[in-house]
Amino acid sequence: MEQKPPLDELSTAIGRIKGLLLTEEKVGRAVQVLAQAIKDATPGTIGAGVSLMDARGRRTSAGFTDPVVQQADALQYELGQGPCLTAWEAEEAVFVDDARSDPRWPQWSAAVSSCLCVQS
Repeated sequence: MEQKPPLDELSTAIGRIKGLLLTEEKVGRAVQVLAQAIKDATPGTIGAGVSLMDARGRRTSAGFTDPVVQQADALQYELGQGPCLTAWEAEEAVFVDDARSDPRWPQWSAAVSSCLCVQS
């Protein structure tokens, strides 16, 4: 026979869980704050972004500090190479010192160089 926990224990558990629930709006804001914190903590950077997987399993830019970061993210999803995809695969942060000359993702670097030239 299965035992049910007392009502007060259930109420306590629900109260704890309730504090952890995030709406889509709160997640979006949290990701934006995270991107800004990463940019602020990395001197000399032109921007930072955070990628997430959407409800359909597609990778997407969920937070970015500057339009060029959004463009760079879109290019890597289109080309199938870039720092976010590498970070996902390696399960660790990936930093790019110079997107124009980074040899790890030749197609992405070339495409991003074009974006950066347009931005300048």
